[in-house]
Amino acid sequence: MHRMLAPLLAGAALLVAVPGAHAASNRSFDFKTPVFVNDGTAHTSGLASFKSAKRVVLTGRINDLCPQDGYGAYLDVTAHLEGTYSSIRYTAKDAGGCGDKDGVAYSFDIQSGRKITSLLLRLYECDQGGVCGGYGNEKVVTLDNAYVG
Repeated sequence: MHRMLAPLLAGAALLVAVPGAHAASNRSFDFKTPVFVNDGTAHTSGLASFKSAKRVVLTGRINDLCPQDGYGAYLDVTAHLEGTYSSIRYTAKDAGGCGDKDGVAYSFDIQSGRKITSLLLRLYECDQGGVCGGYGNEKVVTLDNAYVG
């Protein structure tokens, strides 16, 4: 009886421990810039769905939170590629003032011939002339790709 049960349990444990070959690795995010620089703050939230070592779909919202302070919310997304100093860059912004309390949606389908090791999300506040609020106007978050080891 024990001889028959042991291989079955080992096989069942292996099926549970190994994720499906096509399962996406999802990483959610939700963060703001510090408030101490000016009255407003930038906010972004969303989901990075790592589909494979070479593809990630990033969806979310960016919002320039009020009170109105003359600044806009900006997001720089950098996809770091394995074995090179090259990267892929995307941007999103909400510079429309306080009229849209839900902010602006963004979606990027990032694909590369090289492995994407991580995404770097840089959220910051700057006025429309490109002048930023000074030290502490930004927050940076890195999301690692679980498919790249």
